[in-house]
Amino acid sequence: MKARFWSILSLLCFLGAIGFWLAGERRSREEATARAAARAAAPASGSPAASAAGSRTQLLSRAALRQQRPVRATTAAANHSPAASA
Repeated sequence: MKARFWSILSLLCFLGAIGFWLAGERRSREEATARAAARAAAPASGSPAASAAGSRTQLLSRAALRQQRPVRATTAAANHSPAASA
C-alpha cells in the first residue's frame, strides 16, 4: 500500500511538472509574439525617445574609450620598432 501511494504521488508530481513546463512554453511564445507586434507598431527611429537612447549609448561609448589606457609596448616590440633602431 505504501509503495502504491508513493508511486501514484510521484506520477502526479511528474505530470504536474510537465503541465507547468508546457504552460511556461506557451506563455513564453505568447510574450514573444506580443513583443514582436509591439516592435512592429513602435514609432520610427527618428522619434525623440529613440534619439535620446542613441545619444546615451554614444555617451557611454565615449566614456569607456576615455577610461581605456594605451597598452605599453613590450621590450621585444620596442626593440623591433623603427623608432627604437633610429
